[in-house]
Amino acid sequence: MFRGLSLLENVSVEGFMQSSERMLAKGLPISAARLGRMPADRKFNRLGKVVISLEQGYWDSTPRAYLFTFWMAVCHLLGGRQHLTRFDARHFKDFIWRRYFARTLPSTDFEVATSAGFRILRIPWQALHICGG
Repeated sequence: MFRGLSLLENVSVEGFMQSSERMLAKGLPISAARLGRMPADRKFNRLGKVVISLEQGYWDSTPRAYLFTFWMAVCHLLGGRQHLTRFDARHFKDFIWRRYFARTLPSTDFEVATSAGFRILRIPWQALHICGG
């Protein structure tokens, strides 16, 4: 589906990064103004932390996960929202390809799949299901 939509002329496709059980590190700001003020080394640091959190976990301790899920449920009940952050795959193309696309797309689609923008939802989808979010 990602490939098919990416090939359409009037459609802009972005990938979605989330874990089932792991809390992900914060990505880059969505705001172009905030992103422009961020030094390059800090951007790479943040993106590297996202990769590590996807592969090795971030806040994997069970008590912390339960507390965070409870906090998120309370915020949801009070009308709070979950915000997406940005992942710039330009320097992490191999990671994106292997993690999300290598098993389902031919290698000729490498550039199509890895040149898209990506958004990060830090909250694990299991926590969202628990909270009804």
